[in-house]
Amino acid sequence: RVRFVGAEIMARPAQDEQTGPGTAYVVEAFRQVGQIAQIVRAVAQTPHGLARGGPDEARAFVEAETAFREWFNRLCAMMYFREIGDEFYEAYLYIAYKTGFLWMERAAEFMDNFVPHRDLYPHIEDFMPQIVDFLDFTADDFSYVLEEYASVTPYITNIFVSGSGNLADADEIILSFSEPMQGSYGFDGVPEGAEELPFERVEWLDGTHFRFALAEGACRPGHTYGIILSPEGFLSPKMFGVDEKHRVLRFKCE
Repeated sequence: RVRFVGAEIMARPAQDEQTGPGTAYVVEAFRQVGQIAQIVRAVAQTPHGLARGGPDEARAFVEAETAFREWFNRLCAMMYFREIGDEFYEAYLYIAYKTGFLWMERAAEFMDNFVPHRDLYPHIEDFMPQIVDFLDFTADDFSYVLEEYASVTPYITNIFVSGSGNLADADEIILSFSEPMQGSYGFDGVPEGAEELPFERVEWLDGTHFRFALAEGACRPGHTYGIILSPEGFLSPKMFGVDEKHRVLRFKCE
């Protein structure tokens, strides 16, 4: 039986005499949607908002209670995936981020207080008072949540062109990233007005350094070369692609 059954819990009627006292707190969490409403308003100022179905879906969770139901269902599902060691847990977390649930990682970490204390919280509804307190704190602390979200996208911290720094005598280009990456890569073509970067091979030197081995003598003076990094190729462990400002690379050969 699945341990985290948020949808089942939330489907129970408020006055069901067969349920324990903990269920009343589920209902109370729904009634105290002011904090969720505060969070929803804050998220609405971000590029993604709270979107139903994915980042490209226009319809948003404009009602706080609807946002709470969706968030709680996703949280319970993610806790189950993490518990069984699902390899795509980080992908689920990424989807939660991209659909506007920017506080999902905080929530997942907070749920670590639930699992080791099943003697105190036999069922998820018994933990609801703690979840309400979590939402209170998160709503009051949401400016920090937005700062955390702003920092989840990896970016390039340095570009090293060997030799004199000119493609004319360089044999390699090394990109340094802000955090360890997954180790994959991919490209989305060439910037407008540039020629394709003349490299023979590419490789990850370690988690944060990516190397282009350049073809000898392929650079022509007076020409501009470049390449566009694919956000689906250059991914962080949390499934975020390289920052948009750092995807287009241009180099002059002088």
